[in-house]
Amino acid sequence: MRIKSLTLENFKGISSPVKIEFKPITLLFGPNSAGKSTIVQALHYAQEILSRQNVDADLVAGADDSLNLGGFRNLVHGHDLSRVIRLQFEIGLDEDMFEPFPLLESEDDFYDWFYKSAEAAEPVKTHYDIRDSFSVETATVSLEIAWSNFFGRPFLKKYGIGFDGQHFASIEAKPDGKEVAITDFNHDHPAFFLHDEESPEPKAVPYFFILFSLSVKPSYFDYPAVTHLLVDGQDGALPRWNSKITIAENCFLEREDWYEGADVESYIQMIHGQLSQLFVRPGEILQRELERFCYIGPIRKIPARNYNAVRTDSSSRWANGLAAWDRLYLGSDEFITQVGEWMGSDNHLDSGFSIKVRRFKMLDVESPLYQALVNATFLDDSEDQLGQLAGLPERREIVIVDEKRMVQVCPQDIGVGISQLLPVVVGALDEEVNILAIEQPELHVHPSLQCRMGDLFIHQVHEQSDKMFLLETHS
Repeated sequence: MRIKSLTLENFKGISSPVKIEFKPITLLFGPNSAGKSTIVQALHYAQEILSRQNVDADLVAGADDSLNLGGFRNLVHGHDLSRVIRLQFEIGLDEDMFEPFPLLESEDDFYDWFYKSAEAAEPVKTHYDIRDSFSVETATVSLEIAWSNFFGRPFLKKYGIGFDGQHFASIEAKPDGKEVAITDFNHDHPAFFLHDEESPEPKAVPYFFILFSLSVKPSYFDYPAVTHLLVDGQDGALPRWNSKITIAENCFLEREDWYEGADVESYIQMIHGQLSQLFVRPGEILQRELERFCYIGPIRKIPARNYNAVRTDSSSRWANGLAAWDRLYLGSDEFITQVGEWMGSDNHLDSGFSIKVRRFKMLDVESPLYQALVNATFLDDSEDQLGQLAGLPERREIVIVDEKRMVQVCPQDIGVGISQLLPVVVGALDEEVNILAIEQPELHVHPSLQCRMGDLFIHQVHEQSDKMFLLETHS
Protein backbone atom coordinates (compact mmCIF):
# COMPACT_ATOMS: atom_id res chain seq x y z
CA MET A 1 0.00 0.00 0.00
CA ARG A 2 1.61 3.22 -1.20
CA ILE A 3 -0.80 6.03 -0.31
CA LYS A 4 -0.81 6.40 3.47
CA SER A 5 -2.87 9.53 4.00
CA LEU A 6 -4.69 12.40 2.32
CA THR A 7 -5.10 15.90 3.77
CA LEU A 8 -7.86 18.11 2.37
CA GLU A 9 -8.39 21.84 2.77
CA ASN A 10 -11.02 24.07 1.14
CA PHE A 11 -12.34 21.08 -0.79
CA LYS A 12 -16.14 20.87 -1.02
CA GLY A 13 -17.55 20.75 2.53
CA ILE A 14 -14.10 20.73 4.16
CA SER A 15 -12.63 24.14 5.03
CA SER A 16 -9.88 23.67 7.62
CA PRO A 17 -7.28 20.95 6.97
CA VAL A 18 -8.56 17.42 7.61
CA LYS A 19 -6.19 14.44 7.44
CA ILE A 20 -7.57 11.04 6.43
CA GLU A 21 -5.22 8.19 7.27
CA PHE A 22 -5.64 5.16 5.03
CA LYS A 23 -5.28 1.53 6.02
CA PRO A 24 -5.45 -1.53 3.75
CA ILE A 25 -9.20 -1.49 4.51
CA THR A 26 -10.66 1.94 5.26
CA LEU A 27 -14.35 2.30 6.10
CA LEU A 28 -16.22 5.57 5.51
CA PHE A 29 -19.55 5.61 7.31
CA GLY A 30 -21.89 8.27 8.63
CA PRO A 31 -25.18 10.04 7.93
CA ASN A 32 -26.28 10.98 4.46
CA SER A 33 -24.44 14.02 3.04
CA ALA A 34 -21.85 13.87 5.82
CA GLY A 35 -19.00 14.08 3.29
CA LYS A 36 -18.12 10.42 2.74
CA SER A 37 -18.04 10.80 -1.04
CA THR A 38 -15.79 13.86 -0.74
CA ILE A 39 -12.77 11.67 -0.04
CA VAL A 40 -13.38 9.49 -3.08
CA GLN A 41 -13.94 12.57 -5.26
CA ALA A 42 -10.66 14.05 -4.03
CA LEU A 43 -8.84 10.97 -5.37
CA HIS A 44 -10.57 11.45 -8.73
CA TYR A 45 -9.59 15.12 -8.77
CA ALA A 46 -5.95 14.39 -7.96
CA GLN A 47 -5.88 11.79 -10.73
CA GLU A 48 -7.22 14.36 -13.19
CA ILE A 49 -4.54 16.87 -12.18
CA LEU A 50 -1.61 14.45 -12.36
CA SER A 51 -2.59 12.36 -15.37
CA ARG A 52 -4.47 14.87 -17.52
CA GLN A 53 -3.25 18.27 -16.24
CA ASN A 54 -6.95 19.03 -15.67
CA VAL A 55 -7.47 21.40 -12.72
CA ASP A 56 -11.04 22.31 -13.76
CA ALA A 57 -12.40 18.77 -13.86
CA ASP A 58 -16.06 17.99 -14.30
CA LEU A 59 -16.33 14.55 -15.91
CA VAL A 60 -13.40 12.38 -14.84
CA ALA A 61 -11.60 9.55 -16.60
CA GLY A 62 -12.33 7.02 -13.85
CA ALA A 63 -16.12 7.34 -13.78
CA ASP A 64 -19.13 7.69 -16.03
CA ASP A 65 -21.69 10.50 -16.25
CA SER A 66 -23.03 9.62 -12.80
CA LEU A 67 -19.99 11.31 -11.22
CA ASN A 68 -19.51 14.90 -12.31
CA LEU A 69 -17.18 17.02 -10.15
CA GLY A 70 -18.55 20.25 -11.58
CA GLY A 71 -15.21 22.01 -12.02
CA PHE A 72 -13.23 24.22 -9.65
CA ARG A 73 -16.14 26.56 -8.86
CA ASN A 74 -18.12 23.63 -7.50
CA LEU A 75 -15.19 21.98 -5.71
CA VAL A 76 -13.77 24.95 -3.80
CA HIS A 77 -15.27 25.33 -0.33
CA GLY A 78 -18.26 27.66 -0.24
CA HIS A 79 -17.82 28.30 -3.99
CA ASP A 80 -15.44 31.05 -2.81
CA LEU A 81 -12.95 31.72 -5.62
CA SER A 82 -10.58 33.50 -3.25
CA ARG A 83 -9.88 30.20 -1.46
CA VAL A 84 -7.15 27.74 -2.46
CA ILE A 85 -7.84 24.00 -2.67
CA ARG A 86 -5.07 21.97 -1.05
CA LEU A 87 -4.55 18.24 -1.48
CA GLN A 88 -1.60 16.60 0.23
CA PHE A 89 -0.73 12.91 -0.10
CA GLU A 90 1.69 10.92 2.02
CA ILE A 91 3.20 8.00 0.13
CA GLY A 92 5.56 5.20 1.07
CA LEU A 93 8.96 4.95 -0.62
CA ASP A 94 11.18 2.04 -1.58
CA GLU A 95 14.87 1.96 -0.76
CA ASP A 96 15.79 2.00 -4.45
CA MET A 97 13.60 4.98 -5.32
CA PHE A 98 16.57 7.21 -6.19
CA GLU A 99 19.47 6.46 -8.49
CA PRO A 100 23.12 7.28 -7.76
CA PHE A 101 24.82 10.20 -9.50
CA PRO A 102 28.37 9.30 -10.59
CA LEU A 103 29.00 12.86 -11.72
CA LEU A 104 31.77 14.39 -9.63
CA GLU A 105 35.45 14.16 -10.37
CA SER A 106 38.01 14.34 -7.56
CA GLU A 107 38.14 17.73 -5.82
CA ASP A 108 40.62 17.29 -2.98
CA ASP A 109 40.05 20.73 -1.50
CA PHE A 110 36.24 20.55 -1.69
CA TYR A 111 35.47 20.55 2.03
CA ASP A 112 38.39 22.83 2.79
CA TRP A 113 36.93 25.45 0.48
CA PHE A 114 33.50 25.20 2.07
CA TYR A 115 34.49 25.23 5.71
CA LYS A 116 37.44 27.65 5.29
CA SER A 117 39.28 25.45 7.74
CA ALA A 118 42.18 23.08 7.22
CA GLU A 119 40.91 20.86 10.03
CA ALA A 120 37.70 20.15 8.11
CA ALA A 121 39.44 19.24 4.86
CA GLU A 122 38.58 15.77 3.49
CA PRO A 123 38.68 14.27 0.00
CA VAL A 124 35.36 14.58 -1.77
CA LYS A 125 33.57 11.41 -2.81
CA THR A 126 34.28 10.81 -6.48
CA HIS A 127 30.91 9.10 -6.97
CA TYR A 128 28.03 10.47 -4.95
CA ASP A 129 25.18 8.05 -4.32
CA ILE A 130 22.17 9.96 -3.06
CA ARG A 131 21.10 6.82 -1.18
CA ASP A 132 24.14 7.24 1.11
CA SER A 133 22.44 10.19 2.74
CA PHE A 134 18.86 10.09 1.52
CA SER A 135 17.33 7.39 3.69
CA VAL A 136 13.64 8.22 4.09
CA GLU A 137 10.47 6.15 4.41
CA THR A 138 7.77 8.55 3.23
CA ALA A 139 7.28 11.49 0.90
CA THR A 140 4.53 14.07 0.73
CA VAL A 141 3.16 15.48 -2.50
CA SER A 142 1.00 18.58 -2.15
CA LEU A 143 -1.10 20.30 -4.79
CA GLU A 144 -2.60 23.77 -4.46
CA ILE A 145 -5.20 24.91 -6.97
CA ALA A 146 -6.27 28.55 -7.07
CA TRP A 147 -8.37 30.83 -9.26
CA SER A 148 -6.59 33.18 -11.67
CA ASN A 149 -8.53 36.39 -12.20
CA PHE A 150 -6.04 37.22 -14.94
CA PHE A 151 -7.13 34.24 -17.08
CA GLY A 152 -10.57 33.66 -15.58
CA ARG A 153 -9.85 29.99 -14.82
CA PRO A 154 -8.18 27.86 -12.15
CA PHE A 155 -4.48 27.04 -12.25
CA LEU A 156 -2.06 24.86 -10.33
CA LYS A 157 -0.54 27.39 -7.98
CA LYS A 158 1.90 25.15 -6.14
CA TYR A 159 3.37 21.67 -6.28
CA GLY A 160 5.24 20.79 -3.09
CA ILE A 161 7.48 17.93 -1.97
CA GLY A 162 8.48 16.81 1.51
CA PHE A 163 10.26 13.84 3.03
CA ASP A 164 9.61 12.08 6.35
CA GLY A 165 7.15 14.74 7.44
CA GLN A 166 9.36 17.76 6.71
CA HIS A 167 8.88 20.11 3.79
CA PHE A 168 11.64 20.13 1.17
CA ALA A 169 10.66 22.57 -1.60
CA SER A 170 7.86 23.75 -3.88
CA ILE A 171 7.36 24.76 -7.48
CA GLU A 172 5.08 27.78 -7.55
CA ALA A 173 3.38 29.61 -10.42
CA LYS A 174 2.19 33.19 -10.61
CA PRO A 175 -1.51 33.81 -11.49
CA ASP A 176 -0.52 35.57 -14.72
CA GLY A 177 1.55 32.57 -15.86
CA LYS A 178 4.68 34.66 -16.41
CA GLU A 179 6.88 32.99 -13.84
CA VAL A 180 7.29 29.51 -12.42
CA ALA A 181 9.87 29.09 -9.67
CA ILE A 182 11.30 26.74 -7.09
CA THR A 183 10.43 28.38 -3.77
CA ASP A 184 10.78 27.82 -0.01
CA PHE A 185 13.70 25.48 -0.59
CA ASN A 186 14.76 23.71 2.62
CA HIS A 187 18.45 23.16 1.96
CA ASP A 188 18.93 22.11 5.60
CA HIS A 189 16.61 19.14 5.37
CA PRO A 190 18.07 16.43 7.67
CA ALA A 191 17.62 13.73 5.03
CA PHE A 192 20.52 15.20 3.05
CA PHE A 193 23.20 15.00 5.72
CA LEU A 194 25.98 12.47 5.31
CA HIS A 195 26.91 10.70 8.55
CA ASP A 196 30.54 9.61 8.83
CA GLU A 197 30.30 6.82 11.39
CA GLU A 198 33.91 5.71 10.92
CA SER A 199 35.50 8.91 12.18
CA PRO A 200 36.47 9.16 15.90
CA GLU A 201 33.82 11.86 16.34
CA PRO A 202 30.89 11.07 14.02
CA LYS A 203 29.67 14.21 12.34
CA ALA A 204 26.92 15.09 9.90
CA VAL A 205 27.88 16.86 6.68
CA PRO A 206 25.10 18.60 4.67
CA TYR A 207 26.41 17.22 1.38
CA PHE A 208 23.52 18.24 -0.81
CA PHE A 209 23.55 21.75 0.63
CA ILE A 210 27.28 22.05 -0.06
CA LEU A 211 26.81 21.12 -3.71
CA PHE A 212 23.80 23.38 -3.98
CA SER A 213 25.67 26.32 -2.46
CA LEU A 214 28.46 25.84 -4.99
CA SER A 215 25.98 26.04 -7.85
CA VAL A 216 23.77 29.05 -7.15
CA LYS A 217 24.41 32.71 -6.69
CA PRO A 218 25.15 33.90 -3.15
CA SER A 219 22.14 36.24 -3.30
CA TYR A 220 19.87 33.21 -3.01
CA PHE A 221 21.00 32.72 0.58
CA ASP A 222 20.95 36.43 1.43
CA TYR A 223 17.18 36.68 1.01
CA PRO A 224 15.77 33.16 1.25
CA ALA A 225 12.25 34.40 1.96
CA VAL A 226 11.92 36.38 -1.25
CA THR A 227 14.34 34.93 -3.79
CA HIS A 228 13.99 31.70 -5.65
CA LEU A 229 15.26 29.65 -8.55
CA LEU A 230 13.43 30.04 -11.82
CA VAL A 231 12.21 26.84 -13.43
CA ASP A 232 12.87 27.05 -17.13
CA GLY A 233 10.63 25.48 -19.77
CA GLN A 234 7.95 23.91 -17.57
CA ASP A 235 4.31 23.56 -18.53
CA GLY A 236 2.57 25.27 -15.62
CA ALA A 237 3.67 24.58 -12.07
CA LEU A 238 3.65 20.82 -12.46
CA PRO A 239 6.89 19.16 -13.61
CA ARG A 240 6.61 17.15 -16.78
CA TRP A 241 6.83 13.52 -15.78
CA ASN A 242 9.77 11.55 -17.14
CA SER A 243 11.72 14.73 -17.81
CA LYS A 244 14.33 16.71 -15.93
CA ILE A 245 13.68 19.91 -14.08
CA THR A 246 15.87 22.59 -15.60
CA ILE A 247 16.90 25.75 -13.81
CA ALA A 248 17.31 29.12 -15.46
CA GLU A 249 20.96 29.77 -16.18
CA ASN A 250 20.94 33.21 -14.59
CA CYS A 251 20.59 31.54 -11.19
CA PHE A 252 24.05 29.98 -11.43
CA LEU A 253 27.42 31.52 -10.82
CA GLU A 254 29.53 32.46 -13.80
CA ARG A 255 32.77 30.49 -14.22
CA GLU A 256 34.94 33.33 -12.96
CA ASP A 257 32.95 33.45 -9.72
CA TRP A 258 33.97 29.90 -8.77
CA TYR A 259 37.02 29.00 -6.84
CA GLU A 260 39.98 27.95 -8.96
CA GLY A 261 39.68 24.52 -10.54
CA ALA A 262 35.93 24.09 -10.05
CA ASP A 263 34.09 22.12 -12.71
CA VAL A 264 31.01 24.27 -13.30
CA GLU A 265 29.22 21.87 -15.62
CA SER A 266 29.63 18.92 -13.26
CA TYR A 267 28.00 20.78 -10.38
CA ILE A 268 25.18 22.12 -12.54
CA GLN A 269 24.54 18.65 -13.91
CA MET A 270 24.56 17.32 -10.36
CA ILE A 271 21.95 19.80 -9.16
CA HIS A 272 19.77 19.31 -12.25
CA GLY A 273 19.78 15.55 -11.81
CA GLN A 274 19.08 15.58 -8.11
CA LEU A 275 16.33 18.18 -8.22
CA SER A 276 14.71 16.29 -11.08
CA GLN A 277 14.61 13.09 -9.05
CA LEU A 278 13.58 14.75 -5.81
CA PHE A 279 10.71 16.71 -7.37
CA VAL A 280 9.50 14.34 -10.04
CA ARG A 281 9.88 10.85 -8.56
CA PRO A 282 7.34 11.21 -5.69
CA GLY A 283 4.83 12.69 -8.12
CA GLU A 284 5.41 9.82 -10.53
CA ILE A 285 4.73 7.30 -7.78
CA LEU A 286 1.51 9.07 -6.77
CA GLN A 287 0.39 9.35 -10.38
CA ARG A 288 1.06 5.66 -10.98
CA GLU A 289 -0.90 4.67 -7.87
CA LEU A 290 -3.87 6.83 -8.83
CA GLU A 291 -3.88 5.38 -12.35
CA ARG A 292 -4.59 2.01 -10.72
CA PHE A 293 -7.47 3.53 -8.76
CA CYS A 294 -10.90 2.13 -9.61
CA TYR A 295 -14.27 3.36 -8.44
CA ILE A 296 -17.43 1.26 -8.23
CA GLY A 297 -20.52 3.39 -7.82
CA PRO A 298 -23.58 2.76 -5.65
CA ILE A 299 -25.75 1.39 -8.46
CA ARG A 300 -24.28 -1.37 -10.64
CA LYS A 301 -25.85 -2.09 -14.02
CA ILE A 302 -27.12 -5.52 -15.06
CA PRO A 303 -25.66 -6.43 -18.48
CA ALA A 304 -28.01 -7.09 -21.38
CA ARG A 305 -28.81 -10.64 -22.51
CA ASN A 306 -26.84 -10.14 -25.71
CA TYR A 307 -23.95 -8.57 -23.79
CA ASN A 308 -20.59 -8.22 -25.54
CA ALA A 309 -17.50 -6.93 -23.79
CA VAL A 310 -15.96 -3.59 -24.68
CA ARG A 311 -12.50 -4.55 -25.86
CA THR A 312 -11.05 -1.08 -25.37
CA ASP A 313 -10.18 -0.82 -21.70
CA SER A 314 -12.11 1.96 -20.03
CA SER A 315 -11.77 2.61 -16.30
CA SER A 316 -15.00 4.63 -16.41
CA ARG A 317 -16.98 1.40 -16.85
CA TRP A 318 -16.04 0.36 -13.32
CA ALA A 319 -18.35 3.09 -11.99
CA ASN A 320 -21.48 1.29 -13.22
CA GLY A 321 -20.01 -2.18 -12.74
CA LEU A 322 -19.87 -3.18 -16.40
CA ALA A 323 -16.06 -3.29 -16.40
CA ALA A 324 -16.33 -6.32 -14.13
CA TRP A 325 -18.30 -8.17 -16.78
CA ASP A 326 -15.73 -7.07 -19.39
CA ARG A 327 -12.99 -8.46 -17.16
CA LEU A 328 -14.77 -11.81 -16.88
CA TYR A 329 -15.60 -11.93 -20.59
CA LEU A 330 -11.96 -11.41 -21.58
CA GLY A 331 -10.33 -12.97 -18.53
CA SER A 332 -8.24 -16.11 -18.20
CA ASP A 333 -9.70 -19.44 -17.18
CA GLU A 334 -7.83 -19.16 -13.86
CA PHE A 335 -9.37 -15.79 -13.05
CA ILE A 336 -12.87 -16.93 -13.97
CA THR A 337 -12.45 -20.01 -11.79
CA GLN A 338 -11.24 -17.85 -8.90
CA VAL A 339 -14.28 -15.56 -9.16
CA GLY A 340 -16.61 -18.56 -9.39
CA GLU A 341 -15.10 -20.15 -6.28
CA TRP A 342 -15.42 -16.99 -4.24
CA MET A 343 -19.03 -16.51 -5.34
CA GLY A 344 -20.25 -20.06 -4.77
CA SER A 345 -17.92 -21.96 -2.44
CA ASP A 346 -19.19 -22.85 1.05
CA ASN A 347 -16.03 -21.50 2.71
CA HIS A 348 -16.14 -18.20 0.82
CA LEU A 349 -19.18 -16.07 0.03
CA ASP A 350 -21.54 -19.03 -0.31
CA SER A 351 -23.99 -16.95 -2.34
CA GLY A 352 -25.54 -20.04 -3.94
CA PHE A 353 -24.33 -18.95 -7.38
CA SER A 354 -21.06 -19.30 -9.26
CA ILE A 355 -19.82 -17.97 -12.59
CA LYS A 356 -19.06 -19.73 -15.82
CA VAL A 357 -18.01 -18.43 -19.21
CA ARG A 358 -19.28 -20.48 -22.16
CA ARG A 359 -17.35 -20.37 -25.42
CA PHE A 360 -18.80 -20.83 -28.90
CA LYS A 361 -17.22 -21.08 -32.32
CA MET A 362 -18.98 -19.01 -34.95
CA LEU A 363 -19.50 -21.06 -38.10
CA ASP A 364 -21.23 -19.87 -41.27
CA VAL A 365 -23.90 -22.46 -42.24
CA GLU A 366 -23.07 -21.91 -45.91
CA SER A 367 -19.38 -22.55 -45.44
CA PRO A 368 -17.71 -25.74 -46.79
CA LEU A 369 -16.66 -26.60 -43.25
CA TYR A 370 -20.26 -26.60 -42.03
CA GLN A 371 -21.32 -28.71 -45.02
CA ALA A 372 -18.53 -31.15 -44.22
CA LEU A 373 -19.79 -31.48 -40.68
CA VAL A 374 -23.42 -31.93 -41.75
CA ASN A 375 -22.58 -34.48 -44.45
CA ALA A 376 -20.22 -36.43 -42.17
CA THR A 377 -17.27 -35.83 -44.49
CA PHE A 378 -15.35 -33.80 -41.90
CA LEU A 379 -12.65 -36.43 -41.37
CA ASP A 380 -11.81 -36.86 -45.06
CA ASP A 381 -9.34 -33.96 -44.81
CA SER A 382 -9.13 -33.74 -41.06
CA GLU A 383 -5.85 -31.82 -40.68
CA ASP A 384 -6.93 -28.93 -42.88
CA GLN A 385 -10.48 -28.90 -41.49
CA LEU A 386 -9.29 -28.97 -37.89
CA GLY A 387 -7.10 -25.98 -38.65
CA GLN A 388 -10.10 -24.15 -40.11
CA LEU A 389 -12.18 -25.08 -37.06
CA ALA A 390 -9.52 -23.78 -34.63
CA GLY A 391 -9.28 -20.51 -36.55
CA LEU A 392 -12.99 -19.71 -36.33
CA PRO A 393 -13.89 -16.56 -34.36
CA GLU A 394 -15.06 -17.18 -30.82
CA ARG A 395 -18.06 -15.78 -28.98
CA ARG A 396 -18.38 -15.92 -25.23
CA GLU A 397 -21.33 -15.87 -22.90
CA ILE A 398 -21.23 -15.24 -19.16
CA VAL A 399 -23.69 -17.39 -17.28
CA ILE A 400 -24.52 -17.69 -13.61
CA VAL A 401 -24.79 -21.20 -12.25
CA ASP A 402 -27.45 -21.92 -9.61
CA GLU A 403 -25.47 -24.33 -7.43
CA LYS A 404 -28.55 -25.86 -5.74
CA ARG A 405 -30.50 -26.62 -8.91
CA MET A 406 -27.42 -26.95 -11.14
CA VAL A 407 -28.95 -24.83 -13.89
CA GLN A 408 -27.42 -21.96 -15.82
CA VAL A 409 -29.25 -18.64 -15.73
CA CYS A 410 -28.69 -15.11 -17.00
CA PRO A 411 -28.12 -12.14 -14.67
CA GLN A 412 -31.61 -10.86 -15.50
CA ASP A 413 -33.22 -14.08 -14.21
CA ILE A 414 -32.14 -13.86 -10.57
CA GLY A 415 -32.34 -11.38 -7.71
CA VAL A 416 -30.63 -8.05 -8.20
CA GLY A 417 -28.31 -8.64 -5.23
CA ILE A 418 -26.03 -11.03 -7.15
CA SER A 419 -25.58 -8.54 -9.99
CA GLN A 420 -24.66 -5.87 -7.42
CA LEU A 421 -22.24 -8.22 -5.67
CA LEU A 422 -20.33 -9.56 -8.65
CA PRO A 423 -18.52 -6.30 -9.64
CA VAL A 424 -17.32 -5.98 -6.04
CA VAL A 425 -15.89 -9.52 -6.12
CA VAL A 426 -14.23 -9.04 -9.51
CA GLY A 427 -12.69 -5.70 -8.49
CA ALA A 428 -11.41 -7.17 -5.24
CA LEU A 429 -9.75 -10.11 -7.03
CA ASP A 430 -8.36 -8.11 -9.97
CA GLU A 431 -4.60 -7.75 -9.45
CA GLU A 432 -4.48 -4.79 -11.85
CA VAL A 433 -6.63 -2.76 -9.46
CA ASN A 434 -4.54 -1.22 -6.69
CA ILE A 435 -6.99 1.12 -4.94
CA LEU A 436 -10.63 0.05 -5.04
CA ALA A 437 -13.21 2.56 -3.82
CA ILE A 438 -16.73 1.16 -3.51
CA GLU A 439 -19.89 3.01 -2.64
CA GLN A 440 -22.39 0.81 -0.82
CA PRO A 441 -20.73 -2.57 -1.38
CA GLU A 442 -23.51 -4.10 0.70
CA LEU A 443 -26.31 -2.89 -1.61
CA HIS A 444 -29.17 -5.43 -1.94
CA VAL A 445 -27.08 -8.07 -0.15
CA HIS A 446 -28.23 -10.11 2.87
CA PRO A 447 -26.42 -9.26 6.16
CA SER A 448 -24.89 -12.75 6.38
CA LEU A 449 -23.37 -12.27 2.93
CA GLN A 450 -22.16 -8.79 3.91
CA CYS A 451 -20.11 -10.36 6.70
CA ARG A 452 -18.49 -12.79 4.26
CA MET A 453 -17.61 -9.87 1.97
CA GLY A 454 -15.44 -8.62 4.82
CA ASP A 455 -13.55 -11.92 4.64
CA LEU A 456 -12.94 -11.29 0.93
CA PHE A 457 -11.43 -7.86 1.57
CA ILE A 458 -9.25 -9.16 4.40
CA HIS A 459 -8.04 -12.09 2.29
CA GLN A 460 -7.07 -9.85 -0.61
CA VAL A 461 -5.02 -7.34 1.38
CA HIS A 462 -2.99 -10.31 2.65
CA GLU A 463 -2.63 -11.79 -0.84
CA GLN A 464 -1.85 -8.49 -2.59
CA SER A 465 0.32 -6.29 -0.37
CA ASP A 466 -0.33 -3.04 -2.26
CA LYS A 467 -4.13 -3.49 -2.36
CA MET A 468 -6.27 -0.88 -0.62
CA PHE A 469 -10.04 -0.84 -0.14
CA LEU A 470 -11.93 2.40 0.47
CA LEU A 471 -15.46 1.37 1.44
CA GLU A 472 -18.26 3.91 1.77
CA THR A 473 -21.13 2.24 3.56
CA HIS A 474 -24.43 2.94 5.34
CA SER A 475 -24.16 -0.34 7.26
